[in-house]
Order: sequence, then structure tokens, then C-alpha cells
Amino acid sequence: MSSNCSSSDTESNKSAQHSAPTTKPPPAKTSEQQTPTSAKPKQIRPPPLILNSASWRKIAPTIYKLPNFTPSAITAKTTSNGQITVQTTDPTHFRQIQKVLVDSKTEFHTFSLPEDRSLKVVLKGIPIDITTDDLKSELETLNFQTKYIRRFGTPEKPMPMCLVHIAATPNAKDIFLLNSLFYLTIS
Repeated sequence: MSSNCSSSDTESNKSAQHSAPTTKPPPAKTSEQQTPTSAKPKQIRPPPLILNSASWRKIAPTIYKLPNFTPSAITAKTTSNGQITVQTTDPTHFRQIQKVLVDSKTEFHTFSLPEDRSLKVVLKGIPIDITTDDLKSELETLNFQTKYIRRFGTPEKPMPMCLVHIAATPNAKDIFLLNSLFYLTIS
């Protein structure tokens, strides 16, 4: 058998066969590669509005005639117990429908929008001589947006505990890390 290959070709083949295989390491991922360019923050759908069938038939024409309202922005489905579940895609449509239902005194059930919810916390160890206004101003200096503060007990016999409603902000849960107020230890 004759070989048409030159000796240099066979030597390079032999050296390639006997050398350690070299593999290129995969390129390091940059921050641009790790996050997709089309990544959108997940939009949370508003909660459903639940009402009975007769009420829906009465109020639906009014809802569909609302200004800046598109029929594709709402879906209404019958549940197994005969109620109607109305789902919207946008919080503004949710508020519009909710306002129409309240104004027309139609019975319905729904939940709060996430941005309307508040965090409820009981702070123990707040002296009874500190007013709720003092507590509110102290919490606001710590960047907590208070919506409501109420002291437990009666006006004649207040307790050293307060119920605090805080706006659902990104730092709202930091109140659980709070262990002192007014230079006193609280829980």
C-alpha cells in the first residue's frame, strides 16, 4: 500500500494523537449574557371580582361603556356555583369596575390590590406616656410610611402595645428587625 501523504503530515497526525487533548474553556458569562434583554418585571394580575349572575347581567352594560375601557381587558366566567368571576388585566380597569360596583350598591367580593395592602405589626414595650403621634413621627424618621397607629387597651388603662399599619414599601419588612425605639428595647 502506498501512501500519498508526506512524512510531515504523518508526524503531525502522530503528535496530535499523542498530545493531551486541549479544549477551550467556555467563555465567561458577562452580565449582558446572564440577563435577557427582553426581561420584564412580572406584572401581577389584579384580583378577581366575584358577584352573582343576576347582578352581573344588570351592571355589565354599564361596565362595558366606561371611558378608556376595552372589552379585551376583561374576562367574565361562570363558576361552578353559579357566580361570575370578573378578571381584568390592568389595575386601573380593576379600580374602575370596583367603583362602578360600589356606586351602584352591587354586592360583590374581591381582594385588595397588592399596592393597596399594608403590613400590620404589633410593637410591644412602648411606654404609655408616648402618644401615637410621637410613635408615628419616630417611625417616619426611620423611613416607615405609617398609615394607622392604635394603642391597645382603654383610654383609662392603656397597654404598652401599639398596632401599626405600614405601607407596603420595599423596606417595610425591616420593621421586624427593629429592636429599639425611644432609646428603649421593644419587641
